[in-house]
Amino acid sequence: SARIQEDQLMATKNVGAVITGNFGTNDFKVLEAAKIKKYSGVSGTVREAIEKYKNDQLVEISAPDVSSHYGMGRNF
Repeated sequence: SARIQEDQLMATKNVGAVITGNFGTNDFKVLEAAKIKKYSGVSGTVREAIEKYKNDQLVEISAPDVSSHYGMGRNF
């Protein structure tokens, strides 16, 4: 999928962390293998999310927090 390709690209670009609303199983596995930190459940503006990250106000997740098909029209 396009999202998996994005995850793989981030791994090659030395991305240290990804901040998002949620992580599915496949995203989590790819980023975990690349040792990229994952922060989920984040809302607000990008500026607010970055400030929370800089101020250590985010909690790194250790497992996917939605099913693998979440957001694909199946989560109503």
